Amino acid sequence: MASVASRQPFFAAETRFYAITAIVMATINVAAFSFFAAMGISTFHAPLYVHIHAVLFMGWVLLFVLQVSLAATGSLAVHRKLGWVAGCWAVAMVAVGTLTTVWTVQKAGVPFFFLPAQFLVMNPLSVLLFAGLLIFGVIKRRDREWHPRLIICGMAAI
Repeated sequence: MASVASRQPFFAAETRFYAITAIVMATINVAAFSFFAAMGISTFHAPLYVHIHAVLFMGWVLLFVLQVSLAATGSLAVHRKLGWVAGCWAVAMVAVGTLTTVWTVQKAGVPFFFLPAQFLVMNPLSVLLFAGLLIFGVIKRRDREWHPRLIICGMAAI
């Protein structure tokens, strides 16, 4: 008697949208900053605080994709434990992101496509929006409808 192997998708149907969205967002993020590096806008000669900012924010992209993938594959226990790391990571991002913005404006290193005043206001606001959406995401962590939406929107804010 032959048995038929059923094809099980890697991501569950109800979480596939979030997993694909996370991968697309991460790909766009990495591609954009790679483009900046190729154009010479971003450089390894930047001050140390810029590198700390880059490590934190790119680390967040990896952590974000990992968290969404864990949830999408049903590894909820690991997802929940790693969620505490993500929360602490996000707090560091808010502090470092805001300080990096202020220091960059002080050193007249604002990207060419921003006016300094725009950069000084909009960057911290986007980081605070990120933090607010993440906080609400944590509050709604048991709500399978709202939690992933809030976290995805938080990622979109930065």
